[in-house]
Amino acid sequence: MVLYFPDMMKIIHSTINGCSYTLWKGCVLFYHPQYADGTLETKFYKYAEVEWDLLDDDTLAEADRCYDILRLQAKAQQAQAA
Repeated sequence: MVLYFPDMMKIIHSTINGCSYTLWKGCVLFYHPQYADGTLETKFYKYAEVEWDLLDDDTLAEADRCYDILRLQAKAQQAQAA
């Protein structure tokens, strides 16, 4: 799992779920599937909101873990700005 910061958008790459995640407004998780060549999308408008109720248990656990990491990053950034 790697965090990327293209144009200030924080992206976390989940190799387990085969996608990247980012947060909208620091609390809503969005995702985009990893491309076949292994690259990740860096444009927010191409991401979709995670539909938590449609995830199976394994996917849910990994998405939740990524969400927690991104939330911690967002909170740390807010604390530094204050």
